[in-house]
Amino acid sequence: NKTEQAKFLEMADSFFSRKREEFKLPITFVYPLHGGWMGTNAEVLSFRKFKVYDSLAPEFETYETIRKLAQKKVEEIPTIPEEVKQKAKEALSKVKVASWYQTVTDYKAFNRTLDNVITHLKEMETDFVFRAFWRWNIAPDTSCPSDPICSLPGVSKLPGLSYQELKDSIREIKSKLPNIIICGGVPFERINAIERNPITDEILDREKTWAMALNPSKWGINCQKRNFRKIEQRFLDIGILSW
Repeated sequence: NKTEQAKFLEMADSFFSRKREEFKLPITFVYPLHGGWMGTNAEVLSFRKFKVYDSLAPEFETYETIRKLAQKKVEEIPTIPEEVKQKAKEALSKVKVASWYQTVTDYKAFNRTLDNVITHLKEMETDFVFRAFWRWNIAPDTSCPSDPICSLPGVSKLPGLSYQELKDSIREIKSKLPNIIICGGVPFERINAIERNPITDEILDREKTWAMALNPSKWGINCQKRNFRKIEQRFLDIGILSW
């Protein structure tokens, strides 16, 4: 009945809210505003083979519950307090030494340990670390080969290039240098033919990434999109990961 439907939506909202906090994700429960799937044996309000229902239909009327939950989410979304913003501005204004240190994890490509990183930052009296993590290829959540996405083309498989290793490194660095500011970087000019959204885990295929790729002619520059990708491939050494 309608009461049970509303209760189910509220329970689902509560569950995903807990998961949002648990995993520190900047997302909220996606409400089925249009309706939803009724199951393989659905009979009431089943539309063709898709078997979906309308959230505004009299049999369900879940729209009002969804609207209330959505409005509640707007009120719950935290805003950055002005004092926090001001504190951040003051911290940046006091930066005297900025070090470009890529990457601050146990990055075996440079044969440096995390202890080396901390020692170097201390000796340089670094206030701000620029490009402490450079997301050039797809970064796995955990180091390869343990992460399932390691089978995708273009995944960073070298030790030290996973998000978990970055979190662990930042935690250790801040324990020794609590006031240091650490900044990561994403190359705006680069996108792989196959990509992954690290927040939603969505895998983006070539069709989606091609639509996202930089197109100089959009800004009146006399260079077609495909020609620009060829130039980028040659100079940035993208190789087979480009289109």
